[in-house]
Amino acid sequence: MEILAASPLSNIIKPQIKTIVTYYHRLYQGGTENVMRALAGLWSEAGYRVIVIVDEGSSLDEALLPPAVAVRAIPVVPDNEPDRFPERINALTTILEEHEADAFVYHAWNSGWLPWDMTASKKAGCPFVIACSSVFSLRAIEGDPYFSVQPASFSAADGVACLSEADEAFWGSFNGNTHRVLNPVDPALYEAPASALDGHTLVWAGRFSSEKRPEDAISILAKVRERIPDARLTLLGTGESVEYDQRLQAMAEELGVGDAVDFCGFVDNVADYYRASDLALVTSEYEGFHLALFEMLAHGVPAITYDLPNLSWIQGTEGVTIVPQQAIDQAAETAVALFESRDGLKRAGDAARAHIRAFAAVDILAQWEQIFESLGHPKPEPATTPGQETMWKVLLSSYAHGIDGINERLWGKITSLWQQIDSERARANAELEQAQAQIAHLEEERDLLARSWSFRVGSAVTLFPRKARTAWRVLRVQGMGGILRVCREKLHRSND
Repeated sequence: MEILAASPLSNIIKPQIKTIVTYYHRLYQGGTENVMRALAGLWSEAGYRVIVIVDEGSSLDEALLPPAVAVRAIPVVPDNEPDRFPERINALTTILEEHEADAFVYHAWNSGWLPWDMTASKKAGCPFVIACSSVFSLRAIEGDPYFSVQPASFSAADGVACLSEADEAFWGSFNGNTHRVLNPVDPALYEAPASALDGHTLVWAGRFSSEKRPEDAISILAKVRERIPDARLTLLGTGESVEYDQRLQAMAEELGVGDAVDFCGFVDNVADYYRASDLALVTSEYEGFHLALFEMLAHGVPAITYDLPNLSWIQGTEGVTIVPQQAIDQAAETAVALFESRDGLKRAGDAARAHIRAFAAVDILAQWEQIFESLGHPKPEPATTPGQETMWKVLLSSYAHGIDGINERLWGKITSLWQQIDSERARANAELEQAQAQIAHLEEERDLLARSWSFRVGSAVTLFPRKARTAWRVLRVQGMGGILRVCREKLHRSND
């Protein structure tokens, strides 16, 4: 395990930066929001003046911030309304100038607004620092077109803060002032009470989304219960749509574990749930830092995680067992083995706590002060770092997941099109059969009518008037010659 060393800047005079402005779309409801909120509190306690900026109309709760931290909002301008771009840029510039901002820490690293908001920061003469809180290749995985322009944006920034060795290597190849920092952690977490590890409760924490795969945790539970009938799963979090939550609940019922899965939603007392759990599951396709996992390990809850090369900090401890991506059977077997060996489970829990306590020596404030101090110096040239190998492993792994996702989406579209074609074909066949049945019915009614006495009598009664009317029309148009020609034709047909 590699631990980031505390910066010697913790013992030097604070740089000239006095006012820090920081931005994200909203203030709460997610991991990045928690990081921004924690950093705002950390900087405020250290004596910096801090202003938090969010989008107008976004979800926010100012009570979650220290009283000394101000909150401002800027307009949200759709991409298809370029005439309104100056509205947002001018509003942001005004805030930065009014507060005489010395540094702008931008947490929306994957936003399409990044280059525009950086323009406002440059306009105000404020150094712009991108806080990259996730895997650098996330946008490549999702096939987002913004990923192609991100290197240019990161190159233009005055500094970059990232979480992992892979991210430092990647962004450092574009921006020479790239720093690896830890997410802020409550110091009390390092002395958090440990779980008793005396049950069979699995815990999963995070946002319900496709890349975090909470459905895999339910599948793992179903397989674990084949050997450990009283095993349960606690799901902490919820999705961005009610439909997603309902699908997970329906899946649990279909697998026969509906009564063994606790859907807890977002909770304020996560520590209570961690202490009541015995084994953590991480089923994400990618993670930037995964603070929830950090917290679970701090409570002495060992973990089983999918292979996440970007999370270099989980390496080298008995407290974390790493299995291949989507290896549901292997994860379940590992969980069963730990549950059946209580000594092994407790040993893994002790290793998890010891692993996390090693991070207590890291001075996160000093790491950020190192970034702030660097803003007063010329930006170094981009350079390669020892993390290049890890970077390429993450990149290739991410692209593999991205290709799988694209293939899955394309196959889904193809399947949907075939279903539409089959549906249209079935509808057309049904309409054709209905039309044929109607024609057959009409022909039957015609035949019945032709054989009826009323039709025969009517035909006989109207025969002479019909013939006379026809002869009169021929006579008017063609004269007597036409009459004779019609008679000859009828005579020929009768002879044939």
